Amino acid sequence: MSKLFAHKRLLIGLIVFVICLLLVVFLGLRTYLSWQLDKYASNVEITSIALRRIGLGNLAVDVTVRVENPNPIGATVDRIAYDLYFQLDDEWVRLGRGDRTEDIAIGANDVASVEVSHEVRTLSVVAMLLQAILNEREVTLKAAGYVWIRVGPISLEVPFEHIRALSV
Repeated sequence: MSKLFAHKRLLIGLIVFVICLLLVVFLGLRTYLSWQLDKYASNVEITSIALRRIGLGNLAVDVTVRVENPNPIGATVDRIAYDLYFQLDDEWVRLGRGDRTEDIAIGANDVASVEVSHEVRTLSVVAMLLQAILNEREVTLKAAGYVWIRVGPISLEVPFEHIRALSV
């Protein structure tokens, strides 16, 4: 009977050890991912928002996103996606969405600038142009979105936002 009790205690102890080990690994991985996300969040920025072409009802926009890889190993930008807004009075009006899904490799301790171009076809463009004319040909644009960065087996979703006043 005592042998059976000893085996049960050993099994319970082993299960508790494995659960504790998994908990420590999970918390360590969560802390590491949080640290990586903070590190990348400060190293992702929009360097330019440019209006390439303006027409009645459509607008061509180029957004350049600069991503710095502060790690001693290479990284890959899997995707960049953002929503583009313009400011109308105190509200943000959505113009459209830009998305780039081609992989972009960034070497260790290197920087990559990625241009995302898209065309907006919407009536919001007319409202934006009217506001630009009323505000002495200036409009405020905001790009807000995410960059998906893969470093080894770990993938991070890094948020970004940038607001810029542009002359039209």
